[in-house]
Amino acid sequence: MKICVFCGSKTGFSQKLVDEVRDFGIFLATKGHGLVYGGGRVGLMGVLADSVLSAGGHVTGIIPRFLSTAEVAKDDISELVFVSSMDERKKLMMMNSDVFITIPGGFGSMDELFEMLTLRQLDVHQKRNIILSYQGFYEPLKQQMNRMREDGFLLDETRNLCEFVDSFEELKELLK
Repeated sequence: MKICVFCGSKTGFSQKLVDEVRDFGIFLATKGHGLVYGGGRVGLMGVLADSVLSAGGHVTGIIPRFLSTAEVAKDDISELVFVSSMDERKKLMMMNSDVFITIPGGFGSMDELFEMLTLRQLDVHQKRNIILSYQGFYEPLKQQMNRMREDGFLLDETRNLCEFVDSFEELKELLK
């Protein structure tokens, strides 16, 4: 499978999370899964790409030219694709992936997650969206989505277009 991971261009403050991301990248490579990601060499993105590569895996990075210096494009990966816009980046990520996983990150990760959820809701794709709520990171988001359903802004089937897991171990089990 080609697995698209949305994650931070920063590592955050948890070394344990960095270590878990590194282990997850090794898992992806050893299971024969390719990584599709934002193309940067910094933050959790860089940690993930490095670990997949170190275990012999295939990494496809997709990065807008204007971000290639800000996110310091990782040019030693299997395939680096330069695009002209964030929209084009997300479109290529969607087209070149079998599943989407969101791990802790910032605005960019949220943008990518919601774009894929919206496109799934509109039947543009039928791919899974998995959200890793590492140490409760996305618990407020889960609560907000449930509130949106309770208040009539999401149907049950719409709310269920994404799956939440609480650990990298649960995530690995879903991908086996």
